[in-house]
Amino acid sequence: MLEQVRSLKYYYGEKELEQKSIRWIESYSPWLSDDSLCSIFNDVFGESASLFNINGNSKKTIESLMINYYHNEAYIKSAFMMELKKHKAVSFFELPVSDSRIDLCSINGNSIAYEIKTKYDTTKRLLKQVTDYSKAFEYVYVICPTCKVDEIINLVPDNVGVYVYDDELTNVKFEIYREAKISNSINRDVQTSVLHKDEKPSNLDSLSDDDVNLIFKSVLKRRYKNKWNSLCKNYKQINKLDYQYYFNSI
Repeated sequence: MLEQVRSLKYYYGEKELEQKSIRWIESYSPWLSDDSLCSIFNDVFGESASLFNINGNSKKTIESLMINYYHNEAYIKSAFMMELKKHKAVSFFELPVSDSRIDLCSINGNSIAYEIKTKYDTTKRLLKQVTDYSKAFEYVYVICPTCKVDEIINLVPDNVGVYVYDDELTNVKFEIYREAKISNSINRDVQTSVLHKDEKPSNLDSLSDDDVNLIFKSVLKRRYKNKWNSLCKNYKQINKLDYQYYFNSI
């Protein structure tokens, strides 16, 4: 924990610091300068902000507050990325499929879609999301805290797997609560709609569904391989809030 965060915790106490941290983190954008982040910090923390010198260290401070007090989607993505990094797969963020957008995807021999639902998220669209993902990806998982697992298990089809994590821990660890089963809803039209025009083979109409599935995986793996390798190589130098921004900017 950074010295600034220790000082904030001592001054405000756990509950108030959590509330202020969430307000500050919610205002974060990768494009904000250190001066801008410090200005927002002053607005959120009020007159007492001047007691804490975060100039030149605002991104590290906001990252540390996120790790300790606000496990939002960005934090869970960054933590789960470490799990994906262990495997020889290519992963990527925010792929649009049908009317939904997948939080995380991973492709090696199999294609896997991951939907994140933190304790702050609603599950209102979850069934629609995993249904859409199952039309393009062989396996679908929901990643959620243990406090949401019963609700999610009752919402999603049996083929959808579930990863759980203990949201009370600073460094969350993920466990498989239910293994995913291969989707029987894969739709070649949905898969090909994800591909760019120059990624589609000229003989697409004559190919079998299995061939289209193989092409779908091969194309996405090739499309995102360099971006993923660069992120995995440089992640220690990147703020956890900026992983997706870095990935998209390559």
